[in-house]
Amino acid sequence: MRKTITAAALAAILAGAAVPALAAETLSPAAPPAAASESAIGSTSAIRANDLIGAEVTNAVGEKVGEVTDLVIGENNTVSAAIISVGGFLGVGDKQVAISLAELTVTPIDRGEVRVQIAATAEQLKALPEIQLN
Repeated sequence: MRKTITAAALAAILAGAAVPALAAETLSPAAPPAAASESAIGSTSAIRANDLIGAEVTNAVGEKVGEVTDLVIGENNTVSAAIISVGGFLGVGDKQVAISLAELTVTPIDRGEVRVQIAATAEQLKALPEIQLN
């Protein structure tokens, strides 16, 4: 009986050791992520999130109507909206609203600087529902 238990335990140990080795041989490693092309990163039309966040938002006549405070990445892993702070003074009494990127015109000015315009007044932006950030 003792030999049977020892043999069973030894078989279980050997089987357990063989399974990971077999799995390691049959599973292929995940493909490495694709690198962004140098031309996309270094192009004059490429805009970094760091350049957009903190940018002043102006309307068609050049009046400041808000500031980009954050970006929202949608389900398809692309930036879908900008969070814009409107109203208030120095962050006190301001309101956070989500604006689709399609509503914004973003123009690179200089390295690390962008101009963000929207075809809306400060009052129209303040009338939008506030987004609750978590």
